[in-house]
Amino acid sequence: MWVTRKFVDDLVIKVAVLEAENRTLRDSNQTMKVVNDHARLRNTQLEKERAQMLHQFTGVKIAVPEYVPARESSPQQTINVDMFRDVGEDAAAEMGLGWDASGRMIDLPHRASANGV
Repeated sequence: MWVTRKFVDDLVIKVAVLEAENRTLRDSNQTMKVVNDHARLRNTQLEKERAQMLHQFTGVKIAVPEYVPARESSPQQTINVDMFRDVGEDAAAEMGLGWDASGRMIDLPHRASANGV
């Protein structure tokens, strides 16, 4: 299949425009994050100052909300802890095996199974 040179040139121009828009939006987003962080910090400071003044004049302590940015989750933070659980312990217990305090394998007393065997 043949493609015209004009078609390829149009695609190159579109990619360049999209990359420029992406870069602009990324920079704008970063600027908005900085502005929001500053506003969040300033709001927290004002709330603490207000609580201090109320405590000074009325003697009443009030809880102060603190505005903190939400943590962005990464794949490492969302790892399920159960995947590190040793399922071999359960399988060994079902077979009647266990370990003593020194770490040697021992036979556990047999339990009656669910089917009565």
